[in-house]
Amino acid sequence: MNNTILILGTNSGQLDLIKTMKELGWYVIGCSNRSDEVGVKYTDKFYEVDIRDIEAVSKIAVDNNVNLVYSVSSDTAIKSVVQVSSKLNLPTFYSEELIRLLDNKQDLRSFLNNIELSIVNYVEVDDIDESNKWNTFPCIVKPSNAQGQRGVKKVNNAYELKNSVINAKQFSSNNTAVIEDFLDGVEISCNVLVSEGQIVFDILSERLTYNDEYFGIPIGHLIPCVNIDEDTKKEAVELVSNVVKALEIENGPLYFQMKATTNGVKIIEIAPRLDGCHMWRLIQHATNRSFLVETIEVLLNKHQSMQRVQLKDNKYYELIFQHSQPSQTFEEERFPIPVDALYHEYRYSNGEAINIINGKKEVVGYYVAEFPKDKWEDE
Repeated sequence: MNNTILILGTNSGQLDLIKTMKELGWYVIGCSNRSDEVGVKYTDKFYEVDIRDIEAVSKIAVDNNVNLVYSVSSDTAIKSVVQVSSKLNLPTFYSEELIRLLDNKQDLRSFLNNIELSIVNYVEVDDIDESNKWNTFPCIVKPSNAQGQRGVKKVNNAYELKNSVINAKQFSSNNTAVIEDFLDGVEISCNVLVSEGQIVFDILSERLTYNDEYFGIPIGHLIPCVNIDEDTKKEAVELVSNVVKALEIENGPLYFQMKATTNGVKIIEIAPRLDGCHMWRLIQHATNRSFLVETIEVLLNKHQSMQRVQLKDNKYYELIFQHSQPSQTFEEERFPIPVDALYHEYRYSNGEAINIINGKKEVVGYYVAEFPKDKWEDE
């Protein structure tokens, strides 16, 4: 009988994992509190259960004699993955303690500041009036623990600050917010995979984002980075390496969001998982190696190649999202597939309602393509 994996979540992010595990010959069970998600139809079995319900998820795993519980692209899911896997003595990368550290923005910022890596000024705000402590603008207000861009806002003056804190707090499970220095510069990411204490993937990418009303929402990603120089790239890779050592990571994936500022490369967030932007597919086109497959190999203690991943050529590759306003009906003709796309995927079928995720610009599809370097160069 095939090995069996229980995947927590069946949305578009988990679809990559569902399809990959099927291709690898695994029996795939999906679990989500929504039965209308895109990944459900690709699973071998599906349970409509809230993935935060550890007892219910554990029972599914035991009843189906699963070999693995895993998830990608979701902070909520990865917390449940670690709890269930630890409880059932199944393979897992990280401890619950590490997950809590990376999930809590002020704890992570405190950790980094204490070890003098990527020092950034910040305050944690529990009571709204505590926002009066902050007097440096512009600044960033964000929930203490929430995934994606929910509740994140660039604040330009004291007048805006209190309402932004109120908004951020409602997205945080502990009802607190963080105010921190606004980091001005080129946004970059690093997808990291550690195997037996060695970094095998540390691929830098440039993150393209909207400004103003849609602040922080990604337009797409570029490999290699276009708007930072080689010294900055080396600084970013060295910073990532030092943080991996400080966190004592032996095995597993990490997703670093950073900015290359005039005061050096600074970390925005670190996630103990694959990103939510299908970056593994962009990396695969740029390197001919699968970040997703090799992550599973490391998890199963079957990783073969310890050779550090390199870009395969001097070409430039982009992953670009196709966005729609929320609360609309999806129609393919509004989002044509580029003729030069190396890969393309829609998240909806014609006539389907577009789900509200961030309430501003919702992803309905994405593509990977080559591009000329000057396309994305800053003027």
